[in-house]
Amino acid sequence: MPERARTTTEGGAVDLEGYPWPSLGEAPADPEEAAYEPGKEPDAGTDNDHNSSTTTNHELLNAALGAALERIDQLESDLETLQQSHNDLQNAFESHNHDSRYYRQNDIDEMLEDYLLRDGSLPMTGNLDVGDGNRVENFAVASWDGGELITGSIRHDPDFEG
Repeated sequence: MPERARTTTEGGAVDLEGYPWPSLGEAPADPEEAAYEPGKEPDAGTDNDHNSSTTTNHELLNAALGAALERIDQLESDLETLQQSHNDLQNAFESHNHDSRYYRQNDIDEMLEDYLLRDGSLPMTGNLDVGDGNRVENFAVASWDGGELITGSIRHDPDFEG
């Protein structure tokens, strides 16, 4: 490669007047001096270390960016799931705790035992007064081996007289 004429001017700037600039349409004198053209990937078969490392860097950056974007998508999905679960739990808690009372399944089963008919059977549907103005409404029982409440809701109704 021809030597470049690098001289400095009085202000310290480099004077490149003697540099062998290629004319338009002419290949650069030294492949290492070739400028990167946006949108054009370097040739894979070149022994040019700069182009090879640039390609490797681009591939690594693209892979890292792709992995980061996938992780962000997964985290957003997880956040939406957690928010929905939180809302579901909050709604369930409020619906069971609207009158500041929470009855467990066993408590309801014990209340239903008091409602057994004389022959030991249990009505399949109905309303049940559980005291203190509370009642189980619209319950349905599939079988009675200690009791199984399939549907029902507890409602506070001070005027209910069972």
